[in-house]
Amino acid sequence: EQQEKSLGIFSSNDQMALGFLHTALENGSIIPGDYGIVGYDNMPYGRIYYPKLSSINTNLDELAESALDYLINRIKNKNVKKIKPTTTLLPVNIVERKTHYYNGQNQ
Repeated sequence: EQQEKSLGIFSSNDQMALGFLHTALENGSIIPGDYGIVGYDNMPYGRIYYPKLSSINTNLDELAESALDYLINRIKNKNVKKIKPTTTLLPVNIVERKTHYYNGQNQ
């Protein structure tokens, strides 16, 4: 006996996730169920779409500040021939709405 499998979709931004969601619904898919969908950036339009889009939220102010600090450091040290790459970790959280699923089900 073959078991049906659900598929989880993680998109790099909410706009792409909503595009997938719209197309999946137009083609008769059940969300969540056939697909679980999570976007990234938690933009306002994800809250007004139906079903409401689950998304990864990040602090854009903190992200911008980190990028700006890096650029200022590069400008101040423009004579340095080789600048080592850096990694900056910023906290994120998932905003659980209606398109994600956990263990095959939406909570």
